[in-house]
This record gives sequence, structure tokens and C-alpha cells, in this order.
Amino acid sequence: MLFKHICADDHSRVVLKGDTKLDYINASYIDNYDTEKAYIASQGPNKVTIRDFWHMVWQENVGKIVMKKCERYWPNTVNEPMVVNSYIVTMKEYRKHTVYVYRLLTISNKNVKNVKDREIHHFHFTEWPDHGVPDSIKVVNFYRKVKSKACDQLGPMVVHCSAGIGRTGTFIAIDALYENGKKVGHINVMECIQMMRKDRMNMVQTYVGTIVEIPLPQFGGGLQEACIATDLPFSCFVFIILNVSIVFILYL
Repeated sequence: MLFKHICADDHSRVVLKGDTKLDYINASYIDNYDTEKAYIASQGPNKVTIRDFWHMVWQENVGKIVMKKCERYWPNTVNEPMVVNSYIVTMKEYRKHTVYVYRLLTISNKNVKNVKDREIHHFHFTEWPDHGVPDSIKVVNFYRKVKSKACDQLGPMVVHCSAGIGRTGTFIAIDALYENGKKVGHINVMECIQMMRKDRMNMVQTYVGTIVEIPLPQFGGGLQEACIATDLPFSCFVFIILNVSIVFILYL
């Protein structure tokens, strides 16, 4: 499916370099609170853009891809390579879980010699309905699995759905808010969405309304006191707040 009304802005778009007919792909660098180009928010590949997508993954040294749904652009069978122009993509591992599929992919470039295959952790969330929102606990469990995988590649994490704005923006917001919330003690959902929208139009899509700030220390003391009062470790406490934020983002 094409979303012709959704474009990557010039100031933040990923510019394809080297062996490509065009330098354009519908993908944008997204900053978080501490790092420029922390993520790439991308439209889902189709038959025409699969080659450009893998070119971007190689060019940007990507180690993780998080997706909702789109046309299949990865191999269908373990250890049977898929050739996409100069790129060879192989699925080394396949694990089907309740709400997501994990694939360990490798990519090599026939035009680049003496470089070992790169590993890519591919996370495919399968329980997001076309209309409405998924169960928050399922989203959080999926998010924790994504975060638990260490990468050899140090490039941005690629996140995509069909259009690369709605579910994509929600996942990026969860990560950015969680990481910043650990440091500053609160999350500001509206500020986060405005930050993303300066890099890519309509991120998260639904109007967020009057949400301004959700403080993490709820009990009149510091973060440690808040954690003790709730009988939860800090990470669990933040995850619960983020679950509430997901519902706010999508419903208000």
C-alpha cells in the first residue's frame, strides 16, 4: 500500500548513497532526548522499494528492525538466502511467540569484499489490530524483548509499519520516554510527540490533547521512595506509566 500524502522532509530524510537510481526513500531520522538520529521511522517496503530498504539498512549499519506489518521483504525459510540486487539476506533463526515473531537475519553485500556478514535482529509484532489498540501488557512485553537484544551494529534502530507514522511513532515514543524518564523522573508525552513531528509528519497520528507531564515520584519523595511505596523496581514502575501513556496517546 502506498501513502502518497506522507513524505519524508528534506531536513531529516535518509539520503541513499552509492549504487542507487534515486537517493530518496520514505524514511526519516528521528532524534530522542539525548541522541540525534537515534531511530529511523520508515514506510513499510513494497515490491518496488525492497531493494532501497535493504540498501538503507546496510548504509546505516542497522542492527535492529521493529515492524508491525507490510509486504514480506525477508527470506521465508531458514538458511535459504534471498538475493536483492547486490544484497544477500539470510534468515538464521526463526522463533514464533504469542504476540510476535523474532528472526535473526544476516546481510552481506556482494560489492564489498572482506567484510563479514552483519547480524540484524528482526522483531515482528503480530497482534496490533487494524482498528483500535493492542493489549498494553503485550506491547510492554514485546518492547522488553526488543530492548534485551544487544547489537554488534551501532546504527539507528529502524521502526516501521505500513505508513511509518502511527504504530511506528507509538513504539519510538515508548522507547524515548522510557529512556528519558529514567533520568529526569517524569515523562512528557506531548513534548515527545512534538519532538518526533519536527522530524517526520503526523507521528502517532491521533491528537494528544492536554497531556503534559506524568511525574514518576508519586509519593512526595524521590524515585527510590516511589519504588518502595509501590513494591515495584524502578523499571517496572516506569513500564506501567508508559502503558498508561500508550492508551492516552491513542485514545485522546
